[in-house]
Amino acid sequence: MGFLRRRSLARLLDGLAEAERRSADDPAALDRSIELWDRILEDADMRAHPMALNGAGWALLTRFRRDGAEIDCRAATRRFEQAYAAAAPGGEHRRDAAQNRCTSLVLAYEWLGDVAALDQAITLTEAEVADAGSEVPARLAGALAEARFARFRRDGRDDDLRRAIALAEQAVAAAPDAEAAAGYGRNLRTMMDTARGETAGMRTNVAGVSAARAAVTAAPQRSPDRGGRLLNLGATLYDRFVREGDLADLAEAVTALREARTVMPPVAAPYAQTCAALAVALLEQAARRDRPELIAEAVTLLGEATDRTNPHAPDYAVWLSMLGNARSQRYVHTGDPGELDAAIAAYREALDRLPAGHTDRPGLLNNLGSGHWDRYGRTGRSDDLSAAADAYRDSLAELPGDTASRATVLGNLANVLAELGDPQAGPTYRQATRSALETTTGTAVAVADTWGRWATQHGDWAQADDAYALALTAMRRLRERQLIAGDRETWLLATQHLPVAGAYAAAQAGHAEQAALRLETGRAMSLSEALQRDQRRLAGLDADAALRPLAQRFRAAARVLASGAR
Repeated sequence: MGFLRRRSLARLLDGLAEAERRSADDPAALDRSIELWDRILEDADMRAHPMALNGAGWALLTRFRRDGAEIDCRAATRRFEQAYAAAAPGGEHRRDAAQNRCTSLVLAYEWLGDVAALDQAITLTEAEVADAGSEVPARLAGALAEARFARFRRDGRDDDLRRAIALAEQAVAAAPDAEAAAGYGRNLRTMMDTARGETAGMRTNVAGVSAARAAVTAAPQRSPDRGGRLLNLGATLYDRFVREGDLADLAEAVTALREARTVMPPVAAPYAQTCAALAVALLEQAARRDRPELIAEAVTLLGEATDRTNPHAPDYAVWLSMLGNARSQRYVHTGDPGELDAAIAAYREALDRLPAGHTDRPGLLNNLGSGHWDRYGRTGRSDDLSAAADAYRDSLAELPGDTASRATVLGNLANVLAELGDPQAGPTYRQATRSALETTTGTAVAVADTWGRWATQHGDWAQADDAYALALTAMRRLRERQLIAGDRETWLLATQHLPVAGAYAAAQAGHAEQAALRLETGRAMSLSEALQRDQRRLAGLDADAALRPLAQRFRAAARVLASGAR
């Protein structure tokens, strides 16, 4: 092929690629571009041109993202494989083909449920990364990081998570511009949060929200990227709301996600993701604003997300789990037993879709147990009680280490065992309380209080004494950790019965001195909190020279009483 012809064809390919980017939201234009790619590849000289093959594959993959047709995904992967074989080793076109092939194979797993495609993506792309040495392009490292993270979510293997984080760090370092670095950085934070055991999603800051807003502003109304950018903005705002609690962030997240849902084609996986993200935000609004109608909307959205997802895709089980949670919340508001039955069915189907060892299974099993426990409370059916115990035990068997979740599940299991009259109820309550003392003090207070009430009802004063001793320890720790005065007062009001209940249990167990100490400690704690509240009210007296000595004497007395509470 002559130089002039190669140059003309290169310009044509560049122009065609640009036209695709501009018209990807126009179904007819995208279909025409794919037909044009096919005609270009009929040329003998272009049939093995890596740039043409990459372009043709990307057009097919773009249509797959739009329509979700499996044939387009498979055809795109073949084009990328041809481009990879035709490109010179170590060259830019070969790296592009490797990255594109990895992306299409991961999509085949995530959208079509092709498990083998994910493993193939990792094996082939790791080989290319190894050949690249220290010069791994950001796109290639980022694609492989996403593939490794997807397999971690599937199998729960720590080596996949560690490798995903290392690759994401490489992608951030090698990013060609700030926008690309921000995108890789968001993925990296999600992976690192997962490694720390956090579930709130990626941690964001003002800069992250500002960048997401700017990305939406820069996308024209008909841009194919606008829906994805709105989804990212909504997710970023929601994650900041989870961390900081600003309801304005939650409201803006809902607005962004509603718009994202209107501009996205309703056939692709991102549309289902948008429905699910919007449902989560609406459930949060429903809880904070007492608007049960938002729960009904969330149920509808999650049903839509499930209906539009391939049952073999990994997100299918996630949407089912979320649908179960939403239906459980709707049951609480409506009392409709059909909602609870549907929630239990959703949890069971989701569990059937997840392989053993999957990181989502323990939480799902706990939710399933809670569904059966709630249904037992409504119907009194013994099979629901047994099913709840089995689910909680299975959850504990699959939970790693001594986590906050473990304490919660242990407490749930103890409640079921107590209802069954199982003698292991007491030891399980004890284990749950001690576990919670190291992780979530509020849970420790609640579990120990329940344990104490149960032991008191059964006249087991030794256990009741132990339970309230741990409850009071947790109560003191919780009070010390509550930096906001209003939070301390709320907890003090909710736990004000513990010193009296603990004193009664100690007296019945034959520990009179301990009973007196618990009563005095509770009294001192209440007085100390009251004095601290009064101190805040007295702060304005310092401005009055005549009243300042009185305020100082009051504070001195408060310090004496506070030392007694400790």
